[in-house]
Amino acid sequence: MRPPALPFAVHVSRRAEFGHRWARARSALLIAFVVAPLAVLGATAAAVAAASGEGPAGTGSSVVALALVLPSAGYLLWFRASGRFLVRTRYWAVRAVSCGLVQLLGTLPLAVVAGGVAGVLCPAVTAFAVLAGTVAAARAHRTLLAAAGGAPAATNLPLERDLRIHPPRLYGTATIGADRLGWSLKPRGRYGFPGALVAGTVPFGEITGVRVEQVNEHDAPLVAPGVPAPPGPVVVVSTRRGDAVVAVKEAAEFAALLDLRLRLTAEPGWA
Repeated sequence: MRPPALPFAVHVSRRAEFGHRWARARSALLIAFVVAPLAVLGATAAAVAAASGEGPAGTGSSVVALALVLPSAGYLLWFRASGRFLVRTRYWAVRAVSCGLVQLLGTLPLAVVAGGVAGVLCPAVTAFAVLAGTVAAARAHRTLLAAAGGAPAATNLPLERDLRIHPPRLYGTATIGADRLGWSLKPRGRYGFPGALVAGTVPFGEITGVRVEQVNEHDAPLVAPGVPAPPGPVVVVSTRRGDAVVAVKEAAEFAALLDLRLRLTAEPGWA
């Protein structure tokens, strides 16, 4: 059976492998971001119908349920249908469980008011869908982006890792993109918002080398104003303008992925 077409670019050296990976991951993603939210919407609709004859309590609980279930389910469906899931690959399971818990929170009061079979099935179906969606999203990520042999470097999918920063109020990430390396460090709690203390990008064309070095607390380079790199291994990216230090977790793996993507992007055979 021929693998389905890939929605992302892959180097010819790994195209067959990722065809099989995507064939397995695609089904799991459909469960996580399409089947699960649709199941919750169906269960919620049944509970709303059952609660409609319960007067003001039924109306109020239905409004609360729909206000929580519809936006969160709609977001998951949009996330998959729009292709945005290919840009934000790292937190598939987090999205599935967080939106699912919002849905479950909305259906519980409705189930209490609806009572009967609908009052039992609505939260049960929602809880099962949340669990199934979360497991499926995690499985899809493991299947598609397992780092064995540096395989993800042969795609144009973003490869994101946390920075190894010690100050508890700071949070940072480094991302190997399709044609550039980027990193940012910002106050914790501003994950999806602007306001980074420091952010940088280096196009692949400006990178001349990648290596891993050990730093100690006495001569650690700064990764942001007043923020030294923590002792331990760091990735040093040499560019025409000097070295950039990226204190990323799993530095050796990150450096290997970056080095392989740099080499592959310079070769033909992408599609």
